[in-house]
Amino acid sequence: MTQKNRALLVWIALLVIAFYAMNCAPKTSTSRLTTDDLQAITTEMADSLRSSEFLQERDGRSPEMIITIQSVQNLSSDLIPTSEQWYLVERVVDSLPVRELANSKNIRFVRAADKVRQARENQNVRLDYAGDRTSTHILTATYTSVVRTTAGNRTDAYYCEYSIVDRASGEVDWVDKFEFKREAFGLSWD
Repeated sequence: MTQKNRALLVWIALLVIAFYAMNCAPKTSTSRLTTDDLQAITTEMADSLRSSEFLQERDGRSPEMIITIQSVQNLSSDLIPTSEQWYLVERVVDSLPVRELANSKNIRFVRAADKVRQARENQNVRLDYAGDRTSTHILTATYTSVVRTTAGNRTDAYYCEYSIVDRASGEVDWVDKFEFKREAFGLSWD
């Protein structure tokens, strides 16, 4: 075999390996919520709050606004344990974009009183944790989803709705819905 033929065979072998390597890349096999999805929500939420009429006049010198994370509701097709639902919302309000907004508008997000009481009873926090907290507003979160399934693919459209209600008047000060899609390919038992 000549040097030229050997080089041609090596070249063909490399092409075949490259072709198979590209087509054997792992495909997404789940359509559940991920941390990347949460990051997208936090950025959109901070932008939505920043541009809302509700916070337009506020700045760092405004009287402190205390927003209680009151309820989380999961109406999605995912079975998300209650503790994980609360974790998701706390991750959103504790994210950098939302924290920066809260600092610039003198806003503080706090847990609901029953969650703080439960944490104290379980001795997960100090007894004086969350002592000074007369809340002015209530935050609620609702997760919903729509599922579309074809032969080997699944697409979940998630909708995350957050609303902030004035505790004194009961008026909705801000509400917004954030949506994204997750796709999975292949059979679920693969």
